[in-house]
Amino acid sequence: MGGVMQDITQRKAAEEIFRKNEERYRVVAEQTGQLIYDYDISTGKIEWVGAIRELTGYSPEEFGQVDLEGWKDHIHPEDVEKALEIHEKCMETGRKYLAEYRFKRKDGSYFYVEDSSVHLRNKQGQMNRIIGVVKDISEKKIAREILKKSEERFRAVAERTGQLIYDYDLRTKRSTWEGAIEELTGYSYEEFQKFVPEVWAEHLHPEERQRAVETYKKCLDTGEDFCKEYRLRRKDGSYFYAEENGFYIKDKDGKVYRAVGVIKDITEQKRALEKLERSEERYRLIAEHTGQVLYHDDYIKGTIEWAGAIPEITGYDFEEFQETNVDGWLGLIHPEDREKVMEAHYRCREKGGDFSEEYRLKRADGSYVTVEDEGVYFKDESGNISKAFGVIKDIEEKKLSQKKLLESEERFRVAAEQTGQIVFEHDHINDVLTWAGAITEITGYGIEEFRKFDGKTWAEHVHPEDRKRALAEFKKFQEKDSHFRVEYRFRRKDGNYFHVEDSGIYLRNEKGKIRKAIGVIKDITPIKLAAEKLQESEERFRVAAEKTGQLVYDYDVASNRIKWAGAVEDISGYTSEEMHKLTTFELLKKHIHPEDYEKAAMYFRNASKIGGNYSQEYRLKRKEGDYIYVEDCGTYLRDKEGRVYRMIGVIKNITERKLATEELRRSEEKFRIVAEQTGQLAYDYDVPEDKIGWGGAIRELMDYGDEEFKKLSSLKDWKKLLHPKDRKRAVDSFNRCLEKGEKYREEYRLKRKDGTYLYVENRGVFLKDENGRIYRMLGANKDITQIKNSLEKVRESEEKYRSFIQNFKGVAFQGDVNFDPVFAEGLLEEITGYSEEEFLSGKVRWDMIVKEEDRLRIFEDAEKLKTIPGTIINREYRIRHKDGKVRWVNEIIQNISDSSGKPVLVQGSIYDITERKEAEEALARTEEIRKKEIHHRIKNNLQVISSLLELQADKFKDREVIEAFRESQNRVVSMAIIHEELYRAGDIETLDFSAYLRKLTSDLLGSYTVRKEDVKLKLEAEDTFLGMDTAIPLGIIINELVSNALKYAFPAGRRGEIRIKLCRKEISENKNIDEIISNNYRGSSIKNSYLYLLVVSDNGLGFPENVDFKNTDSLGLQLVNILVEQLEGTIEMETNGGTTFRISFTETE
Repeated sequence: MGGVMQDITQRKAAEEIFRKNEERYRVVAEQTGQLIYDYDISTGKIEWVGAIRELTGYSPEEFGQVDLEGWKDHIHPEDVEKALEIHEKCMETGRKYLAEYRFKRKDGSYFYVEDSSVHLRNKQGQMNRIIGVVKDISEKKIAREILKKSEERFRAVAERTGQLIYDYDLRTKRSTWEGAIEELTGYSYEEFQKFVPEVWAEHLHPEERQRAVETYKKCLDTGEDFCKEYRLRRKDGSYFYAEENGFYIKDKDGKVYRAVGVIKDITEQKRALEKLERSEERYRLIAEHTGQVLYHDDYIKGTIEWAGAIPEITGYDFEEFQETNVDGWLGLIHPEDREKVMEAHYRCREKGGDFSEEYRLKRADGSYVTVEDEGVYFKDESGNISKAFGVIKDIEEKKLSQKKLLESEERFRVAAEQTGQIVFEHDHINDVLTWAGAITEITGYGIEEFRKFDGKTWAEHVHPEDRKRALAEFKKFQEKDSHFRVEYRFRRKDGNYFHVEDSGIYLRNEKGKIRKAIGVIKDITPIKLAAEKLQESEERFRVAAEKTGQLVYDYDVASNRIKWAGAVEDISGYTSEEMHKLTTFELLKKHIHPEDYEKAAMYFRNASKIGGNYSQEYRLKRKEGDYIYVEDCGTYLRDKEGRVYRMIGVIKNITERKLATEELRRSEEKFRIVAEQTGQLAYDYDVPEDKIGWGGAIRELMDYGDEEFKKLSSLKDWKKLLHPKDRKRAVDSFNRCLEKGEKYREEYRLKRKDGTYLYVENRGVFLKDENGRIYRMLGANKDITQIKNSLEKVRESEEKYRSFIQNFKGVAFQGDVNFDPVFAEGLLEEITGYSEEEFLSGKVRWDMIVKEEDRLRIFEDAEKLKTIPGTIINREYRIRHKDGKVRWVNEIIQNISDSSGKPVLVQGSIYDITERKEAEEALARTEEIRKKEIHHRIKNNLQVISSLLELQADKFKDREVIEAFRESQNRVVSMAIIHEELYRAGDIETLDFSAYLRKLTSDLLGSYTVRKEDVKLKLEAEDTFLGMDTAIPLGIIINELVSNALKYAFPAGRRGEIRIKLCRKEISENKNIDEIISNNYRGSSIKNSYLYLLVVSDNGLGFPENVDFKNTDSLGLQLVNILVEQLEGTIEMETNGGTTFRISFTETE
């Protein structure tokens, strides 16, 4: 027997290593969620590994039978030709294979895959093997489709914003333009796509071209965002002001490769600013001539501009005072007033709006002047105070006048005590009355008794017939006057009444609010008795004059004397005695407004020659110096010789009428404008003249031109426009309202120019003159055609609805806006246990069977249904059946509005969805268990990979290789911890990141045990919950930064610490308000976005100055930069006594 023994130990070891590598390869392939294949061209066999079951639905054994033909059969018929064509080209050329197609699962469904492979050649250079990867890209495909739709929406929005949007690729030198190209520039879309930077520069205004180009170059060098204004030339050669905002985009190497920006037309804004500057200049000139100091405090620039009467008020030169900033201004305020002024300013700065305060201001010579500072704070678009405008005026004389007034009041009080009158002081702030004077002599009460009288007790002593009038007069004086005088009867202690005159003065604070009233009450009973006799003789004349509120006069031409009666003081401001002292010349020359004097005097001269009646309007000067509009009507009396000897007339105040007329004119003008903007047809009908003036949306509603339609100006023309079937009803209603003066409201059809009709609602009001005669009608026609058509469709819908309700498997209902049922049909009793009669009778209300936890939402929806027309709500909630069991129902409810748009009914349907809800809850529990199991399995698999990496590292002695394995192991562990935490937590969707950080950093310190005593790790993390898509990359980032610090920041013997801080700030993200109002969503709420800040710092040696952390060979830092970009965040590094990395990103909850 012969043979050879050979040592195969090395071969066996190699085979074992190969087997282990194959096993690791298979495990890794399965965990990546991809299919990996190895196609032997010579044998035609394909070896498949990876996530076979997860992707295809086949078992590994089943899918192992799939050969090249089987692979072709699984490609979607629409994609197979393209995939094979790429495959054949790659076989011919030997290039890398890359194709996307749809692949069929075992269940027959398709999913999108990306198939990439390489071709291997044998020693003879022949292709003998293909190795590739197939990965599921369905989500990526969907994302592309969403991106495509988003870009289409972006293009549509851009065109409607009235702006130009560009995207310039610096590498290809190509520009893409979108937006309102033709509207702004006059160029067509195709023409403008040829605008490269050189062409664009040629279109800049010559005066601004160089500055704009330099700004571009500067920002290109620095990578900063740019914002500039310039004039841009249109196609027709004209220029418009433009504002350009843009930014540069950099590649991974930090090089700018793209510029994106927006150009908008700011011509109107520029013109508005020019007007504002001219307005401010006029305002400064006015301030200088009115003796006031004007200031403009710019909070953004931190400067104050001063103007106006600076030398007159402050004593400083104009240039000298311009150096005064906020601190300087505060230093000029009197120390006793400074805190009060600062508090008032800070209060107004928080809220914005008006500011007003009085204080003492130090002049250049050291003296103080009392000033009043009134201003207003303005906010920018972000709601922050940006500037303040104000005026400072000298009120020293006003303060001295107030002081003299108080001294005068004191003297008045002393004098009143000596005159036998009651003196009182009423503190309005604390509602306290103080009495003094001849109390016992006048009232019969003792002084101590009367001093207990408060406002209520005093009012009880006023005669019942006078009480209401007296209180009303006092209220009237308090509203507008500083003085008051009221007469009434007052009850003595013995029960008798006597006449008193209650007069005095109101003292007001700086805001005009009454703080105190000081006055006297004197007994005027003797005067009243004497006046009664005089009153009897003049009663008829005086009553007539006074009751009319007019000024009656009787002018004797021969004696040139005038007798006055009636409302003398109310109209003229003079007392009757003062008025009688005025001569005719003084009355005419000094009291008729200069602009009206010549016209009035000429009229009276001409009227006196003719005689008879006269009537004239002019402005009359009152005693206080103000003017009122009056109407002077009267008659000239002639003697036997025909000479005018007497002139009797009445003067009445028509100021309110004049102001009302002007207000009415402005109101009508606003009404016409509003009518045009709201799409209504407004009219103004002159009844006596039978003339209609039209305005508003004439062309939109009637299809007539404005001038063409305004020719239809008579009532007869209007009647011709009415539909024959509506004409009698509309005209009869008009005549009835015209006769009674009632408001007119009618619906009818109105004929358009093209012969078609539209439904309108006509609302009008009649105006009357002083004699009660109707002279005018104002109103508007509103187009209600759409509402009418909608109501008709609703009626048709209701008929159809009733026809199928008999076979309806739910509950159909209708009720009024208070949710009292009108009818409820269908399976009502089966679903609720209650009959229709029980609901209709009110014995059972629907809201009472709704489960308590859901009732509040039902009430909130009820308010929307009552107030918001067109509201439709789809909601699910629980009710309690009559048998006590809880059932789930789905309710669709909407409101129905009348012709005016006001909701009047609610209706809808209700279905029992209890079985569906129970199934959903069971499914949700199953899904949660499944997800937890997935997290558990992924965690176990990652731990296996970590262990494999550790075992593999043990086979090497090279320190760098071992360190690389340990870094990879830490990265895997950082992901495994996340899945472990999600498996243990109750919430499987979000991770308690602060707890995760504690475990991760503890494991990291454990992996670097050699440094445990020298390096301390401090963690500052708020309670934060993050989704997996954020938590995994963030965990790896922290792992890399902390590992780097442990390895490099603290060499042997150096102690220090590593700090990790994670905090967040809320950023509101508004939900679509239309969705919220219409309630067309279930269980959703307004989402919140948070800005997160991660700071990882150490006090070690510091990062090398000659290394760019964003462009380094370090795999760890490359991974950090990639993951920050994946989070759409930013990263910054500081080296100041160590190294600090600041990473910010956002996440929406």
